[in-house]
Amino acid sequence: MDLISLWRILQVVLGIGLVIFVHEFGHFLAARICKVRVLVFSIGMGPRIFGWRRGDTEYQIAAVPLGGYVRMAGEETHYSKEPAASYELGSKTVGQRFFIYSAGVIMNVIFGLVVFPILLMSGIPSRLPVVGTVPVGSPAWLAGVEPGMRVLAVNGESIYDLSQVFNEVAHGGSGPVELRIRQDDTGEEFSLFAQPDYDERMGIYSIGDLLPAWAPGLPLSVDPLSPAAKAGVQDGDQLLGVVGTPPGFSPTEQLFFAVRNQTPIDLRVRRNGEEMLFAGIDPRMIPGTAPRIGIVSLCQHLEALKDTELVHATGLMVDDRILAVDGFAIGDSGDMHDGLTRSKGPVTWRVRRDGEVLTFDSPELSEAQAIELASQLAVVHDMLDTRVRVVEGSPAYLAGLRTGDWIQEIDKAPVDVFADLVTASGAAGARGLPMSLAVRREGLSPGETDFMTVDVKPEPYPQHTFGLALSLASYDYKVSNPVLAVKQGAVASFKMIRDVFRFLRGMMRREVGKQNVGSIIKISVIAHDTAEAGWVRFFWFLCLLSMNLAFLNVLPIPILDGGHLFFLIIEKIKGSPVSETLFSYSQLVGLVLIVSLFVFAIYNDLTTLVF
Repeated sequence: MDLISLWRILQVVLGIGLVIFVHEFGHFLAARICKVRVLVFSIGMGPRIFGWRRGDTEYQIAAVPLGGYVRMAGEETHYSKEPAASYELGSKTVGQRFFIYSAGVIMNVIFGLVVFPILLMSGIPSRLPVVGTVPVGSPAWLAGVEPGMRVLAVNGESIYDLSQVFNEVAHGGSGPVELRIRQDDTGEEFSLFAQPDYDERMGIYSIGDLLPAWAPGLPLSVDPLSPAAKAGVQDGDQLLGVVGTPPGFSPTEQLFFAVRNQTPIDLRVRRNGEEMLFAGIDPRMIPGTAPRIGIVSLCQHLEALKDTELVHATGLMVDDRILAVDGFAIGDSGDMHDGLTRSKGPVTWRVRRDGEVLTFDSPELSEAQAIELASQLAVVHDMLDTRVRVVEGSPAYLAGLRTGDWIQEIDKAPVDVFADLVTASGAAGARGLPMSLAVRREGLSPGETDFMTVDVKPEPYPQHTFGLALSLASYDYKVSNPVLAVKQGAVASFKMIRDVFRFLRGMMRREVGKQNVGSIIKISVIAHDTAEAGWVRFFWFLCLLSMNLAFLNVLPIPILDGGHLFFLIIEKIKGSPVSETLFSYSQLVGLVLIVSLFVFAIYNDLTTLVF
């Protein structure tokens, strides 16, 4: 572990410790104001690591960084009928005790109200809210969201970072999503409406993972030792496209389509206003790292289609597996676009529908119609099947597997979906053992066998690279006016507290899955990631954590601050405290509830983040 990694870990510890300190300092300060003696001020729980005593108070750092506490004189006995000393908690009025127990929450809110405006004036690193890629077949795709659209608001909530679309949709639940859109080239503003789908894996409602746009001008990042650099391509050259790719692709789509194979590419760029061509850039092979067999799911599943005349004329149906277009095999991303633009005359489709292979024709298309039709068919990777595309030169290819082969068993155990293949090959790779695959090969000439057994061992196999990369569009969201920064900081603080409420409401409505409940492990992972993104992003996360802590602590759960506040409200109404017996049992129930939630959250994190 290098010094940078150690510093990041220290940042996480200090950052989470700061939020805990702010909360506990609120209780400490309020107790002092109300003249209640503080016996222990602890950051962390459990055994004391080190500390010091000053006056009546022992200040300490404890071993378990899962919180902290302020122990006040008479705290354990203030619900008893015994008279309390003047410096004990029980001697204070209901209003004073309410102030003491609510002070931690108040300090957490003040932390956000103070830090947020500073971050806004410094500039928060953000992703431009311009759509770069829309997953085909997703609710956003069906609603008409297209690359280049700027998202101004989601369900009436203005956004400045594209990632906020994901959060607003998730918190909105199952209801329709209104996206306020602006076309930057025309200035036109309009609304699109999407019906979100429930994502079982993530446990939330989603309209699809919208990826941000690429940096304006499409500047390239070039590895100095790469084939592209040796050919003369330089950092900052602006991508114009790749020669020989199908018509209708954007420059980025041309690049991704061209570099997926191990063949040379002819790259078009602009440098200092001059267009340049770098021909015959050969890929370089680099050593593989993880053991794999080299299979990919086939991109043949027609997951969705748009309601247009062009689509109706094809005769295609949702859940068709499109095998070929005019004899051009479909198996990878971009193949449908390529196949349709190659087509001459009536289009011949070969599809698998309900287990049967069908062949039928649809009307001839112009080039413009072919490009438009390709954009209206959501052809995605078929994760519900075990037919595979085989990477040339991989262990699977060398063992005799070919694209289109249907893997039916692994080591005599049936496999039903592509995830089964991933799991089995990963396990075999970890053990360093070969796999025995029972394979069915369809479409062979007469006399050749349809079934075979192939033994293949996962190995790290070489990958090819051109040494080119693109950057996502980013900027610093900044508010220069201090008054406006304070106002927007207050709004951001309120929204964070509101989002915790919406999360809990979603859990109760079963619109948010249990896998989204996280513990200190998930918090630490997120904190580490934001620390790597810089100080502003890190403190933005600490503000989020502080607001979460404020909301959760005010919930009327015994043992938490909110439980104490709830009992104080009852005391104010009835004119006397609840009985010591009721208070004791409630604390036990609260402890069991919190410990159970803690264990569940730890289990969740271990299963989703570690294993």
